Amino acid sequence: MQDKGFSLEDYLKLTDSLALMKNQAINFNPKHNDKYKELVSELENAPNNTLKGKKFEKLVDFIVSNIPIFKTYKNIRTATNEIDILIELDDIGKKMLRDGMLGLKSDVLLIECKNYSGKIDVTWVGKFCNLISNSQSRVGILVSNKGFKGRHNWDSAKGLVRKFYYSKERLDEKKFVLDITLDELKKVTIEYNLIELVESKIKAIENDTKFEHFLTKHPAE
Repeated sequence: MQDKGFSLEDYLKLTDSLALMKNQAINFNPKHNDKYKELVSELENAPNNTLKGKKFEKLVDFIVSNIPIFKTYKNIRTATNEIDILIELDDIGKKMLRDGMLGLKSDVLLIECKNYSGKIDVTWVGKFCNLISNSQSRVGILVSNKGFKGRHNWDSAKGLVRKFYYSKERLDEKKFVLDITLDELKKVTIEYNLIELVESKIKAIENDTKFEHFLTKHPAE
């Protein structure tokens, strides 16, 4: 019998296998769902802003620490700043990034948590842009209650992060400052995972559109 080599059936099996491995690598570990819900409840019921701020950072750290391809470091000091959470892809994550399986743009991501009741203005966003400019990371994430100020994509803090992106001409030098709200964070184990959310925010800046266009529903939905 003549050997036909690599068949369509073989290809489909391979792609299914790769998709399964990717999902296992990037999804929040479901065995921690009860603890996740507990931390959300603690945050929502915190009696004062100081405690709420600590619970806020704890929730973010818990989520990123339980994504298999992430290595996380808390409260990292630089010469001029303190980074709340630094994320580094592990060896598998770096290989996935190089092979185009991840759209994170960087193997190091910086996260700042802001427990403000209102939206984040250009002052804080500008400071964070400056931090990202002077770091090896191409992606910074500001997690807050209400997101960035701005009536539209090119106004106020929302506009600043787009100007920041366009300040570099070469695609491989462009950097991203993303906003993630508490409401979005609460959905990362229900409607999508955190990596998908970050990738959709990156695509939204690249294409100057809404991030929701790039999010797909969770398979359980």
